[in-house]
Amino acid sequence: SSGINAEWPLRPGSPESIIQGDIDELYSLDMGDKGIAAFTDCTVKYRDIFSDQALEMYKLDGDECTFNPNVLLMELETWYQHNLVMRLMFIMRLFVANPSYLKENVIDIGLHVPLYVYFYKNYLHLEEVWPHVTMVTDKKEKSTDCDSALIPLL
Repeated sequence: SSGINAEWPLRPGSPESIIQGDIDELYSLDMGDKGIAAFTDCTVKYRDIFSDQALEMYKLDGDECTFNPNVLLMELETWYQHNLVMRLMFIMRLFVANPSYLKENVIDIGLHVPLYVYFYKNYLHLEEVWPHVTMVTDKKEKSTDCDSALIPLL
């Protein structure tokens, strides 16, 4: 068992998550060619979301940590230059047409699934450039250096 409860699978937003700290420095963060920056989330692995068939097809390591998709820092110029909205919509259509690509506990495809596929091992790890974040989620407070955390969408 992956330990994921029935409420988790890709529900939009996370109203019980709060970032505590100054985020002003993120406005000037150099993201290079990365389309998103996010915190790694090792509580959810790719095998928890994707079927073996999808893992093989998209060459995803099931043991790889995902990133926290609820709130992301996005480099909009990169999204525009690489037409990422259309690319993500294409991936989403594939998963809608092939629900067997997802584990049974994933009840909503949302935009999370295409983000996980497209940005697999290709996002800026915020924990490396903006460490020591305090996060409140599910009514529990955590300090983190490499756990999941959230920041407001910029």
